[in-house]
Amino acid sequence: MKKLLSFVLLFLSLTVLFACSGGGSGSTVTDTADPSGTGNAGAASDTAGDSSGDPEGGVSVSVGINGKTFTATLMDNDTAREFAGMLPVTLEMSELNGNEKYSYLDRSLHGTPVYPGGIIEGDIMLYGDNCLVLFYETFQTVYSYARIGRIDDPAGLKEALGDGEVSVTFSLN
Repeated sequence: MKKLLSFVLLFLSLTVLFACSGGGSGSTVTDTADPSGTGNAGAASDTAGDSSGDPEGGVSVSVGINGKTFTATLMDNDTAREFAGMLPVTLEMSELNGNEKYSYLDRSLHGTPVYPGGIIEGDIMLYGDNCLVLFYETFQTVYSYARIGRIDDPAGLKEALGDGEVSVTFSLN
């Protein structure tokens, strides 16, 4: 009985250990299911460290994509402030997983990545310390990001981003 209990505890410990590791490949899970059934697949909030912030109190920026301009609000955190300090910037963004565009920045930004649980269409996040990600789908994720901001009204974002690589210009309003 003691051996069985030890085995069960070891199995549970290993399961927790491997479930909490993010993988680090830079890709995201594309499962768009909402396990809660509430329709809020990306509604999980993070409150830890630098990744939290008030999007209402942040800086407003323009995001230009293929002749269409979106307005985004940056978070009120150190990562977003550092990003705002880089603006204006035009990034060549690559496609990944049919739900996001990403580009590596010329410099690292400081931030405390957190596990958001879900991504919301229009989220602008930092993966690692220099990979800017613009999400155009809402879905669940197992990866950690530092929040930078969010497109205020993402209607038409997916169409503007198109397939493949795209130039995206971020500038202060």
